[in-house]
Amino acid sequence: MRKGYILDSRYQIISCIGEGGMADVYLADDLKKHRKVAIKTLRLDFRDNPRAKRHFKYEQLAITKLHDSHVVKVFDVGKSEGIQYIVMEYVDGDNLKDYIKANYPISNGRIVKIMRQILLAVREAHSHNIIHRDLKPQNILIDKKGNVKITDFGIAIVLSKYSMTQTNSIVGSIHYLSPEQAIGEMATKKSDIYSLGIILYELLTNDVPFHGDTAVAIALQHSHAQMPSPREINDKIPQALENVVLKATAKKQASRYNSVHDMYNDLKSSLSTFRKHEKRFHPVDSEDGYDSDDATKVLDLKDIQSKNNNAEKNKSDVNPPMSRRKKLALIYFSLVCFIVLIECFVFFFFFSRVDVPNVNKLTKNHAEKIIKQKHLFVSKVEYRKDSQVEYNHVIKTTPGEGKSIFNNSGIKLIVSSGPNTLRIKNYVGENIDIARIELKQKGFKVKVFYDYDSNIGMNRIVKQSIKPNTPVPDFNKTIVFIVAKKSSSMM
Repeated sequence: MRKGYILDSRYQIISCIGEGGMADVYLADDLKKHRKVAIKTLRLDFRDNPRAKRHFKYEQLAITKLHDSHVVKVFDVGKSEGIQYIVMEYVDGDNLKDYIKANYPISNGRIVKIMRQILLAVREAHSHNIIHRDLKPQNILIDKKGNVKITDFGIAIVLSKYSMTQTNSIVGSIHYLSPEQAIGEMATKKSDIYSLGIILYELLTNDVPFHGDTAVAIALQHSHAQMPSPREINDKIPQALENVVLKATAKKQASRYNSVHDMYNDLKSSLSTFRKHEKRFHPVDSEDGYDSDDATKVLDLKDIQSKNNNAEKNKSDVNPPMSRRKKLALIYFSLVCFIVLIECFVFFFFFSRVDVPNVNKLTKNHAEKIIKQKHLFVSKVEYRKDSQVEYNHVIKTTPGEGKSIFNNSGIKLIVSSGPNTLRIKNYVGENIDIARIELKQKGFKVKVFYDYDSNIGMNRIVKQSIKPNTPVPDFNKTIVFIVAKKSSSMM
């Protein structure tokens, strides 16, 4: 829909603010209520698609049942000139994915506050037997005041009506997909809990736990790989908070939280001092596992099932008895393979090395791309205060630039989290000499101008250029004072 188009004689389109796999979202003016709204419509090429229409219908059914302040409100649903639409409240802010990228590292207290709002919204959905099935940061909005809203119930399932429907496909976003969904089983409320655990992991680390070249590879990791430790990436995370991630993302549903309410209560106390020395949670089902891109995908189960069938077939094969000649041939072949392996190792050790590229002062994302092009990878990201390097830009690498290291080795990035800041008190009314001494000890340069008409006591500060308690970057530590002085006519 173009700018200015009036939908159903009421909603005037301002701009397109989102494009999804099957739907578009527009910002519009509600001419009747005089407010901005978000309008979701089926894309033109999907308006005759039964599956897309079904998902759109599910979203209408699901979202109109929910009345939590952390779920995007629905104002209207309808159809006009062949266009199906849902009118929702407009959230002026970012999705959680962009918020994490822009604000990482985020304090543990802020993370808990964000997650608690998300959990309240999902708890509301679960109380109506609605499973979201596609929980991810892109479907979570956060406004400029920090209020969180969940949206996009397009593939939600209402248990009371649709739970008997099962297809040979996986629906959901692969980075946040539960193990049971990865093998094509029916999603449950605990599948949403798994996705919530992955979202919490990303809030804590600015990354998803599993990466891979294909969607199938990532799905298999969700099914079998051990969940990485957030504390190994960010050592400021308390063990109790990491345990919330580990319990929510347990491979077996029986090891996860029984409900979102239980997860909410556990998260609520995770920063309490009485849990300071809590031991690490170890799911009884830990195995080994994968990851891909953020887009919502539908996977054909034949890829995964064929891998599982091949593995089972290999296990069931029984080797027939070997003759003495075959045994000698096998020994000879093993010896040749061993020699070749040693030669390959020697070649790799002496020749397959690469120099660490210079990525200093580049953005973190740009640096990661260059490092990847050099057949290396970023093993860890550490944030430090720095006054000379911009926020989210690389300060240095470990090993440093130019160092020769093995191919496919890991590099640690030291990234700027912004300059150190100081705060000064209110010096108005105090003696300039005392203030000068205090501030010079803190590294400030003090400039003084005199006010000869002031009624305040002589040598007392009338004004200061930096407001009290305002953060001051340590590279800009100059303060100007206006100081009272008797005029020459009074002397």
